[in-house]
Amino acid sequence: MRIFFISTVRVLLLTYLSYLPYPTNSFALGPPARIYGSISINGTILTQDNDTGYSVSVSRADGSPYSPVPMDNDGLTETLYIIDLNLDSSGPKENDTAVIHVYRNGKELTINSPVNGEFTIDEMGSLTRIDIQANASLKGFRKSFIGGIRTTKKQKVRVGGSYLK
Repeated sequence: MRIFFISTVRVLLLTYLSYLPYPTNSFALGPPARIYGSISINGTILTQDNDTGYSVSVSRADGSPYSPVPMDNDGLTETLYIIDLNLDSSGPKENDTAVIHVYRNGKELTINSPVNGEFTIDEMGSLTRIDIQANASLKGFRKSFIGGIRTTKKQKVRVGGSYLK
C-alpha cells in the first residue's frame, strides 16, 4: 500500500512540475531545460519549513556564471528546488557540463552528490531530477584535529616546540 502511495505521489508531482509555467525570456530559443530535486544537508532533507537562507544556482563547469544566473532563491516547492536553464546563444548549451551550487546565508556548501555538483545539461523542454546531497561545512574549509587541537588547513599549530602544518 505504501509503495503504491509513494508511486502515485511521484507521478502527481512530476505532472505538476511539467505544468508549472516557464519564465518568459525574449532571448530563449525554446522552452528551458528544467532541473529539480531534493536537497539533503548532512542527511536532513530540506522542506519549506527549514529552507530559510538556502539558495541553489548553476554555473559553467569552470565556475564562471551564466548570464542571467539560473537559480532558485525563493524557497522550495514542497521539498524541491526548481531551476530553469534557458538554452540560448549566451547561456547554457545542450550537453554542456554545468555545476550546481548550494548556498546557506550566502556561503557556498560542499556538494557530495552529484560528484562535485557536476551534471550534463539536457535538451530544451526536458525535465531532469537531480537530488543534491551537501555538507553543512563550507566549501574549501576543512577541519582537522592534531593532538586534540582543532585547526583549519591554513593554520599552523605548535606542538612540543615544533610547528605542524
